Amino acid sequence: MSGARGFQSATAAVSASLRELPGSGVPLGPTELRAYRGRGFVAGWRLTIQFADGTRRLDLLVDEWFPRSAPRAALVDRPDFLTWPHVERDGVLCLLPGTAAVDPTNPAGAARVILGSACELIEECIARRNTDDFRQEFLSYWNWALPEKYEVFHSLLSPAQPTRAIRVWNGKAFALLADSDQDISRWLANRRGEKEAHDSPSGGLLLWLDAALTPAEYPASGSPLLELVRRAGGIEILDRLVKENPSRIVIALGAPTSNGPCLAVVSALRPLANTSPRGRSRNPVQDGFRPGKMPVGMLTQRYVTGAQIVRSPVERVDADWILGRNESAHLERLRAARVVVLGCGSVGAPVALSLIQAGVSNVTLIDPDSLKWANTTRHPLGGSFVGRNKAEALAEHIRQNYPHVGDISPRPQRWQDVMRTTPDVFSTATLIVSAMGDWEAEGGLNEWHVASGRRLPVIYGWTEPFACAGHAVAICQDGGCFNCGMDNFGTALSTRTSWSTSTIHQEPACGASYQPYGVVALGHIVSSIAGMALTHLTQNVSQSSGVVWSGDEELLTACGGSWTPTPGTANSLVKRPWERRPDCPTCA
Repeated sequence: MSGARGFQSATAAVSASLRELPGSGVPLGPTELRAYRGRGFVAGWRLTIQFADGTRRLDLLVDEWFPRSAPRAALVDRPDFLTWPHVERDGVLCLLPGTAAVDPTNPAGAARVILGSACELIEECIARRNTDDFRQEFLSYWNWALPEKYEVFHSLLSPAQPTRAIRVWNGKAFALLADSDQDISRWLANRRGEKEAHDSPSGGLLLWLDAALTPAEYPASGSPLLELVRRAGGIEILDRLVKENPSRIVIALGAPTSNGPCLAVVSALRPLANTSPRGRSRNPVQDGFRPGKMPVGMLTQRYVTGAQIVRSPVERVDADWILGRNESAHLERLRAARVVVLGCGSVGAPVALSLIQAGVSNVTLIDPDSLKWANTTRHPLGGSFVGRNKAEALAEHIRQNYPHVGDISPRPQRWQDVMRTTPDVFSTATLIVSAMGDWEAEGGLNEWHVASGRRLPVIYGWTEPFACAGHAVAICQDGGCFNCGMDNFGTALSTRTSWSTSTIHQEPACGASYQPYGVVALGHIVSSIAGMALTHLTQNVSQSSGVVWSGDEELLTACGGSWTPTPGTANSLVKRPWERRPDCPTCA
């Protein structure tokens, strides 16, 4: 069912179904629906239902997409906001997760399920059996209780015990929390650039609580906040902060929940000076004591109990949260790895970005070439970087968009020059990814790799013409070297596609040739190379191997090519051994 007729027949079916229930649903008019302004509800019914504590009215509501969208329920007769969990400010009940789907062919059944769930929730609330839900879903309720205007804090903190002193950076647009000044400096330098001046961080306090707070426990004034500090063992840190007489003290609240740790911020704004009846200025914190002579405990008591208390939300930007929301099993290993990417073009650049997004934090980018306009349609960097060296531009893009990263080092040189001047770039690497697509460079890299004992894996990635197929080859300690699968001119001994004519295109310039392909065809090849890199970063692999991606057959045919007899079908990935060749000129 869809459109106006589907909506009309669905609401008619719901109306008929409700008439069979006690306290049958009365259709809602425009006045009642205005109570849910901004929700998009266009129709509804009001039911009178007997609960354990008496009779309550419940609204069943639908929007214009019903029956494709789920009905909602709202409690008309309800206690004050945040007294019961899962009851929003306008009374609408949170009953289904955002990913829930409904059967559009049974609108009456969907309505009955929602009503049944609503009644169960209300009985739970009446009996106070679900109060702990406030703690397990702390962030939702804390954010619902925020003032109309509030400041957002970004957190680099490790969200775990103990209660401790932290650092706070206050910017014009947002504030940043961290465990050290170095963490703040690195994040800001990545995000905003090394040359921009940044104000110095100030002190703050993280209170680590045994459990998240319920709305009744949210500190609205200084006295309960001070008691919270004492309970969490942070009073000595708070004493030190108060002695500095700052304009505000930032106190982060952290606690474990069954859904992971949660963070929030309470700021205590310094009490303002006022005027006595005789017209003299009074300092409500220091009044009655000479500067520096007030007992520390009294100073803290006066500052906090007289302060204006402001609540704020926290958005986590620490690497553990950004990279898989604390769920990545290999994150520690990926963050400790050092990856060198050779070639930051249409293959190497997206591979590097994929590794960064997967959790790799330390990457050296090597490429001597500059970005041209013709590169932008298949390169992750756009026109704003044209004319810039690819390695330097990609490093800037990574730092700005992923400021949690560690060391992103660009080298606008050939890999041979980097090896000659700073060989430790390679000797300290965990993995090398080569997407240079140049036999002179990659043949030389393979010779170095073999001569150095193949201590670390080197992954080579390249495309066949028009990106109709692509390869990723990992050279490890055992098995063949890269040259084992190549002839003396750098052409792969085994290809997936065959071409009757040359696929190299020439620009109207001397020596300016190129291989035409698009970013869509390239996507699976990039994923294959990045996937192999992650395998070798997270597992101990000693055997050389390769994978071949075979792309779309229609594209292959349209470009004038055909498949070779090698294993594989269109749109498939085939793993293959990379064996030692007895007559290999490099490793034999």
